[in-house]
Amino acid sequence: MADFYGAYIGAVCDGTDDLSSQLRSLFLTEDLQQRLAAWEEVNHADGVLRAQDVPTRAPVHQGHADRGHRP
Repeated sequence: MADFYGAYIGAVCDGTDDLSSQLRSLFLTEDLQQRLAAWEEVNHADGVLRAQDVPTRAPVHQGHADRGHRP
């Protein structure tokens, strides 16, 4: 997920609309893509970022994976 999110932020920051669309197609199900498109239509914002502006950083935490817990 962190790989997708980081690449998506980079694509949006670069203004490369085609790359962000390609990333969505590669990483997201068709159902999720349709739901995001509907949300974007109503909210006039990016459905992945849930914002009209692009964040400058995204914290990533390992969580409990190293302790044998499943997410």
